[in-house]
Amino acid sequence: MILLVKDESAKRWFENAIGKMIEKRRDPESFMTGAKDLRTNLLSYLSQKGDVKTANIWCRGIIYSEIKEFLASLEHELQKHDFEGVVELHLQDREINSPHIQYVGTNAEEAQTIIANFVLRHGYEESLESAIQNNYTPAYQSVESKYLRVDSTDREVEIQEIAAQREQHKQEIISNIKEFIGALDDLKSDFIDIMSLKEEATTRERVRENRTKSTADMLNEWEQKAKNRTRRR
Repeated sequence: MILLVKDESAKRWFENAIGKMIEKRRDPESFMTGAKDLRTNLLSYLSQKGDVKTANIWCRGIIYSEIKEFLASLEHELQKHDFEGVVELHLQDREINSPHIQYVGTNAEEAQTIIANFVLRHGYEESLESAIQNNYTPAYQSVESKYLRVDSTDREVEIQEIAAQREQHKQEIISNIKEFIGALDDLKSDFIDIMSLKEEATTRERVRENRTKSTADMLNEWEQKAKNRTRRR
């Protein structure tokens, strides 16, 4: 989340409140996180700075591994302008099942254009029109507290990192299994080679033995083997 607040003392207060709220949300025993009061206070503060509206910008081509760097660069860009508000990257939500950026604050029309151009320069949308196309809600709408989320981006990034770690762990397991199977194949191949060598040695030994036998002895031996096979049938 990007917090665009010019007053440093107010910014520190909100950052501290957001940090406490996120910490409480991670505590399974905590039922009251203070999110509702925080939203109300933040919207009240922004309303003192001007007309607060919401702007949505598509960001469908964003690469998860680049999110943190992208948001840091976007914050640096927006700080050059006279904006008071909150910027969040929503990877998906109940209303829009695609990555998009939501700006809640003053000068929403200008903020939307600047953010859309920034997204376009990073190659996350094909054109300015596609970035600002709003086929789900009006381009700007009056803000109600339910539209403002104050920890979504950080939480979604964390979820993506956990998913990436799980995928890496799964790939490591698959790699270990493949190595184990490869070792078994090598062992099987070595075993076959050993058995082949034993069979060759046995064959050579039989040849040597046969050379010392008389023809009559060999015929008797073969006849006995034939009788044994007949009995087994």
